[in-house]
Amino acid sequence: MQNIEEKMKRSFSAANQKFEEMTFDARRSAEDLDRRFRASERAKEVVDFASEQMKNVDQQFGLVQKFRNVSADFQRNWPTV
Repeated sequence: MQNIEEKMKRSFSAANQKFEEMTFDARRSAEDLDRRFRASERAKEVVDFASEQMKNVDQQFGLVQKFRNVSADFQRNWPTV
């Protein structure tokens, strides 16, 4: 019985070691791809552009303020709704 438990412990330990190696390799590969293709930099540029566009749309139409007003009205009138 102890022999089986020891084999299971070794098997779990080996599997855990392999998983850690795979995780490390995947992280290094992702970092290499990011350096090569500047993926995180481009993603940040896209997010910044989209954020700027949303701010422009909000300034034009006042959506955030309208949403806040509707939300406040709804909360005030909740018991009667």
